[in-house]
Amino acid sequence: MHPVLFSIGPVSVSTYGVMIAIGLLFAIMLSKREGTRQGFDSKDIIDMSFWSILSGLIGAHILFAIVNFREYLEDPVRFLTFWRGGVVWYGGLAGGIIGGGIFLKIRKMDFWKVADVVAAPLAIGLFFGRFGCLSAGCCYGKPTSFPFGIVYPEISQLAPPGITLQPSPLYECLLMLIIFFYLTIIRSRKRYNGQLFLIHLTLYSIGRFFLEMLRGDELRGSIFHLDLIKGIPGWEILSTSQAVGIVLLVFALSIMWIKDKKISGQPDAGTVFRLKRMLFGGA
Repeated sequence: MHPVLFSIGPVSVSTYGVMIAIGLLFAIMLSKREGTRQGFDSKDIIDMSFWSILSGLIGAHILFAIVNFREYLEDPVRFLTFWRGGVVWYGGLAGGIIGGGIFLKIRKMDFWKVADVVAAPLAIGLFFGRFGCLSAGCCYGKPTSFPFGIVYPEISQLAPPGITLQPSPLYECLLMLIIFFYLTIIRSRKRYNGQLFLIHLTLYSIGRFFLEMLRGDELRGSIFHLDLIKGIPGWEILSTSQAVGIVLLVFALSIMWIKDKKISGQPDAGTVFRLKRMLFGGA
């Protein structure tokens, strides 16, 4: 764990911030290359990326404030000090879609076609972002006896030090690599615009649902919490990210089902066959 990458006098550069910057840079570069391959002006892709990132940061901070609203009610001014941290990925995703969607509407660009352009690069951006989480000590896992657990040092201000924890950020890094390579492999098999992006949402929401079971940080919030015995920590039934992921999964599968049904012209196609086309592409 290295929360501070280096310091120059009184100025410290966080590893988290550097990894986020690297992730954004790679995502923009890959989106620019894929956008050019799809016939888009590279300047439009870069401009869209800027507004998506800006609105994504705002959305990520807003959702974090909603999840931890009690703390912000006690200190409302804290909401304006966004540089102190406090972001949620799903909020960033929603904000980025809204900001990017408005930009594409103004430029009269096909939303779903551009969404496919950024589908795989988005996974690489989050891949580096989770390495930033690992270095900062946030998004840590639950205690474990597994030999591949991770122990944070005493300097950790977020993760509990001296305890072997599930390396949950690394699990999500692996998930993002799988999504990136999978989307890259099947991009030539997509049947309609938006399919790659919707597959990304589907795979991520499923993977994140199960990874949430290994998370130990309480700041991410929960929708349902069961307390059986007074004075003993209760069970988290459904985390905020799991609840959002369920909604996202239903949304993505519904849109893919409608799009596939429309383009195939086969309303009586079997469910298994249709799901195969939705998630694997091809005829």
